[in-house]
Amino acid sequence: MSNRSRKFFTIFGVSVFLLGVLVIVFPQLLIILAWVYFAIIASGGTDFFDFDDEKIADRGVYYRITALYLVDDVEPLDFDIVVACGRYRAKTRSSDKGLIPTVYAKRTASNHAVLVKIPDFCNVVQSRILGQISGTFDGAFLPFTVWFEDATDLGMGLGFASIYAFDNPASRLTFLGATIRYASREEFEDWYTLRNDNLISTEMLRSSPYTGTGWLREENKALPERCYGIGFVQGNDATQGILSAYWPDDFPEYWSEAQIGWESWLELYNELRRNDEAQLRSYDISSTTLGRNDYNLDWSEPNKSRGDFSLNLGKLSNYFRFRYIPTEQYPVYFNDAIPLLKEGLGAPYLAVDIDLRPEMKGFVACYTRYSPKGRLKGAERPSAIDHYFGGPRRFNDFRLQVNGDTVFRTKGFSALADHLVRSNEAIGKFNQFSIKQNDHVD
Repeated sequence: MSNRSRKFFTIFGVSVFLLGVLVIVFPQLLIILAWVYFAIIASGGTDFFDFDDEKIADRGVYYRITALYLVDDVEPLDFDIVVACGRYRAKTRSSDKGLIPTVYAKRTASNHAVLVKIPDFCNVVQSRILGQISGTFDGAFLPFTVWFEDATDLGMGLGFASIYAFDNPASRLTFLGATIRYASREEFEDWYTLRNDNLISTEMLRSSPYTGTGWLREENKALPERCYGIGFVQGNDATQGILSAYWPDDFPEYWSEAQIGWESWLELYNELRRNDEAQLRSYDISSTTLGRNDYNLDWSEPNKSRGDFSLNLGKLSNYFRFRYIPTEQYPVYFNDAIPLLKEGLGAPYLAVDIDLRPEMKGFVACYTRYSPKGRLKGAERPSAIDHYFGGPRRFNDFRLQVNGDTVFRTKGFSALADHLVRSNEAIGKFNQFSIKQNDHVD
């Protein structure tokens, strides 16, 4: 029961008691008092009583996050952001609803850019469970971070999908930590007015990388729409035995549903689920049984869109206690990515290239795929498509590439399979998630 309801029923009870006393002492006032009481109820019930604490609650929900990095081991790059949740929040230039901001980026001294996706902690903060033993977070987390080589062109970025990515040679960033705490409306208004130096504008979130007729704009100010990766988990002996039974006869290094057929793949998957000895592990820090506890893997982690990876850094004894076991992510590049098309690397067939170099473990690739909205109208849009893809697109021709080399090609298999098996040792699952949460940041 809310404070408002409790106070209403308290007043109601007192009113009934006083009414009874008055009826006994002054019977003639019974009719007058009854009419007054019901007039109060008719005028708005509980809303008639204006409680100060309810006014405070309607001021909105806010929290402050910090994220600390080093660029090339020397340049400190600190994020200090006050976030406003949707309902009753302070009004900003572009809107009065929705999370503000949703993404935040800073320019480095060497004209690179680092973007932090703002995690949605509104429910946790509103419930006042932040920092509690039973709470989801203890005040520390790992934000989803994207590195851009050129701060003036954010068409292609490299996302850090795991804390292990920061330790790889390809990383230009060192992650020093991130925290979240409660904040006030005044803190948000002060930060928004005086300390908001976000490189990302609302225009960048709302702009399209192509014209209405399908031609790519010379200057692309649009932020990448999604990040693409594949997460691998390693199998133990029992898992490898099951995979070996379905391994195609020519023993390819990489294979999927496309090679063995959907029915055979379902049989394989069900065998892995039924076998209690078949275990999967990632980064050698944990193992799980597929189907029973695979929700612990970030394969199907539903909160990636929130922008955090739920790493508990506050309790040092539990440093590696992830809410979801991180799979060994690697970047995935579709050949219809807009930056590739602008470089003249388009092709009429659909191809996916996985960067499985060891130094890329833990990363995902962030970009926008070519997909003009609306129907094909007139001659310009088909001309644009043929221009960028070197002819009409053939959606029934698919090629999988690893480190630039084609490992298999399929006909009539228009969609990318969900999984990819490496020999009989590991299973990978393709995933994608959005950087954007809404279309305004200011």
